[in-house]
Amino acid sequence: MRLSKLHLLNFRNYGRAYFEPDPGMNLLIGPNAIGKTNLLESIYLLVSARSFRTVNAEDMIKKDRSESVITGLVEDGVYEDRLEIHLKREAKNTYAINEEKFNSRTYQKDYNAVVFTPQDLNMVRLGPQERRWYLDTLLETMSPMYRYHLRSYKKFLFERNKLLKNPKLDLLDVYDFQLSNLGAKLLKERLQTVKILEDAAKVHYKKISGSDSFKVTYLSTLKLNSNLESNYLEVFKTHRHEDLLKKTTTHGIHRDDIDFYINDFSAKHYASQGEVRSILLALKLAEMDILEQTTKKKPLLLLDDVFSELDRDRAGYLIDSLHDVQCFITSTNLNSDNFTGLRAKVHKMN
Repeated sequence: MRLSKLHLLNFRNYGRAYFEPDPGMNLLIGPNAIGKTNLLESIYLLVSARSFRTVNAEDMIKKDRSESVITGLVEDGVYEDRLEIHLKREAKNTYAINEEKFNSRTYQKDYNAVVFTPQDLNMVRLGPQERRWYLDTLLETMSPMYRYHLRSYKKFLFERNKLLKNPKLDLLDVYDFQLSNLGAKLLKERLQTVKILEDAAKVHYKKISGSDSFKVTYLSTLKLNSNLESNYLEVFKTHRHEDLLKKTTTHGIHRDDIDFYINDFSAKHYASQGEVRSILLALKLAEMDILEQTTKKKPLLLLDDVFSELDRDRAGYLIDSLHDVQCFITSTNLNSDNFTGLRAKVHKMN
């Protein structure tokens, strides 16, 4: 897939902007705070119906404006689709493909983007919330049904936590059943995806590191066997007293975690900065592989100032891996040694 045209109206710091990218590599050069990341955000939003920086649409609307419009043409070999998103302060956002309207859940079809930012490097070592968000984001991109089930799970979890503050045991039984059913479905998909992600990432990691082994492990608050739904119900029953005391649901997929292992050592505790960079690079390239296999289309790749975080060898491996991919790279410095060998159209922003 290729983004051939992009038009922004009142998006972030842009009043009006028109961008016609190259079908291959695009290098966006300019000083900090000029709007390079905002441009990447608009591209990600256009193809995925969400931002990688905020969950609040109002954050993306230019100050003192009531609405922002993002429009683009996306080509897929034979087909060309016109995508359009209207972000509104005082009304529902609207989404359209070739003038046919969708909601945010049905808008996203087969178009996807993978984004890599310096903040992603914190994910390996920070708390489990960041790693759950990473895994959920990948799964929501791959599976609309996962997104639907996850939203339902969060809704029932909110209601159960509210009920724990003013308990009614018969209603707790109802929520336990609903959460067990949804949680088992979500957990099954997570486990399958972790395996797929590990298989794809370990290939890249071994090439990056030269010889180190790489593993992704899912850390569950439940027993992992064929009776996931029954296990869920049993966990809720066993920990109900604890939940009532703490007034929150202490076990479930919303408390799970993943960990990355290099040569059987936990990356959270033992990985060097270089190893963390290798992990994230391997994961992002694995995402590209998985999404291409899932949708039969190459996703867009958005690299927000990450070359400054990679040494020459890792940057070289990244460049060599980007065959037939439309890529958008931001940087403040056109003369970086890491860009050696990169054939890209340079867009100077000022």
